[in-house]
Amino acid sequence: MAQLIIFLMLLSPALQAKSLEVIINAPFNTPSKQKVYLTGEIPGHCSWQVKCLELKEIFPSVYRTVLDLHDSTEQVQIKITKGSWSTQATSSSGRIYPNKKIETIIEHSRTIVTIANWSDQERLGIKGALKEFKNFKASPLKGTKDVWIWLPPSYESQPHKRYPVIYMHDGQNVFNPLLASFGNEWSVDEVLSDLISKKKVREAIVVASSSSPNNRNGEYTFNREGNLYGQFLVENLKPFIDSSFRTLRSRKNTFLMGSSMGALISFTLLLKHPDTFSKAAGLSFPPFAHDDNLFHWLETIDLPTQKVEFYLDHGTVGQDGTYLEHVLRFIEVLSLKGFSRESLKYEVFPYADHTELDWARRVHHPLQFLLKRNSI
Repeated sequence: MAQLIIFLMLLSPALQAKSLEVIINAPFNTPSKQKVYLTGEIPGHCSWQVKCLELKEIFPSVYRTVLDLHDSTEQVQIKITKGSWSTQATSSSGRIYPNKKIETIIEHSRTIVTIANWSDQERLGIKGALKEFKNFKASPLKGTKDVWIWLPPSYESQPHKRYPVIYMHDGQNVFNPLLASFGNEWSVDEVLSDLISKKKVREAIVVASSSSPNNRNGEYTFNREGNLYGQFLVENLKPFIDSSFRTLRSRKNTFLMGSSMGALISFTLLLKHPDTFSKAAGLSFPPFAHDDNLFHWLETIDLPTQKVEFYLDHGTVGQDGTYLEHVLRFIEVLSLKGFSRESLKYEVFPYADHTELDWARRVHHPLQFLLKRNSI
């Protein structure tokens, strides 16, 4: 919670005259203690000098500056770099972002820029071995799903080794920006490859199934079609994965992860299928969704007797900025039902919103939670 306290202190900075507060959310592959610079057409400061203004890192990979502006300034243009024109901020596909134009008509303005990548880094895409199964029958749900299976680095070279499995939702957004709903991926393959190379986590298989284009909310809400989605994972998809790949099949090696509504279904399936799953992670967790549906559902169930663990988080701006009081209420309700506080990990990420780029920036946290070496 220390990050949240500092964030709240920054909400009311001592600003003078007309000002512009700039927050930069750097991508997941930004080196530790990396210097980040602001340049552009900024009256009173500079005109496109590449190291015009060095930003201050206020949280890991979150940078900030406050620009004092002329009272007559109505617009500034900015770019973000790591100190040279060869290290500019880019999209997932490597396209250098155009100049960002910011209106500064009001007395005090704020802009938050979340970056996908840097121009001196490898373009985001598919890293490692990824298998795809199109039109996988989603029984007992209607229709089919596309399923992607990411295999860890040692899978081919160590033919007798078996691996834990993470089942993810919204699979089209997990690995490939060309398939992602909004053009940005979670970068799970890049992030997990890096964590494995640094020996921070166990190697794992990641299975990501696509969400329904017409009924995502229904499938990710347990007392709607979510119970059928759970049956699809437990009775259909998992047996196929276990028979086709070298998995560790036990509950202590089988996990769930998703965001938003995918976070909710991860939690509910953890409670309803504790024989299959031992841990789950929910990013941008919205317990109030659909008129407190989750709270009503919790009133009707008993907690599992097996030990289960849950990670949840959210940001502090945009849609995620409305979550704090509801998540605190959720934690209190769980505690009153007897859910061990030691089995719950809760994180708040300042200046993070409700997007794939924000989830990619922090997905190393839930991955380390799920794949820590001391399993249940």
